Amino acid sequence: MKICIDAGHGGSDPGTVGTSPFRLAEKTVALQISLLLEQELEERGHWVVMTRRTDRTLSLLARARFANRLKADLFASVHANAAASAAVEGMEVYHFPGSREGRRVAVAVLAGLVSAFPRHRNRGVKEANFAVLRETTMPAILACVSERGRAKINKVRLRIPAFNPLVAGSNPARPTTESKS
Repeated sequence: MKICIDAGHGGSDPGTVGTSPFRLAEKTVALQISLLLEQELEERGHWVVMTRRTDRTLSLLARARFANRLKADLFASVHANAAASAAVEGMEVYHFPGSREGRRVAVAVLAGLVSAFPRHRNRGVKEANFAVLRETTMPAILACVSERGRAKINKVRLRIPAFNPLVAGSNPARPTTESKS
């Protein structure tokens, strides 16, 4: 299976930035997780393409076009958001409205995240008209892997097996396609 991993933000777009003492930018966390996820998926026999491997700026449309041009079977955008309120701490996974296959993948990935990070709140699977979900031609998800309350991004405990549902039961040679029209 050809999987496009999109490390959210990058370059001039830091995403959320933690407060002292952890002044860690979301773009850095997303890239670290994405590179580890790439390695895990390749070890399982999948072909992985990355929207970015370094700290560089990419438009949302450029990310989607890249995945489309390479005819990826699945698109996964990785984020590590923060929020001003502790009430929104937790993990959530988005898919494009009406995408059955996107929803199936989002449900499986969120279950893996909740299992790997049981102390974090399950904020659910949600539909969103985000550009990277809307403009891709394959099933797509956007995973907010660890929102941090009170606008802090703390040290990251990476447990990449949380993303195993991305490929659970899949055959690397079996392509999947889905139209979002």
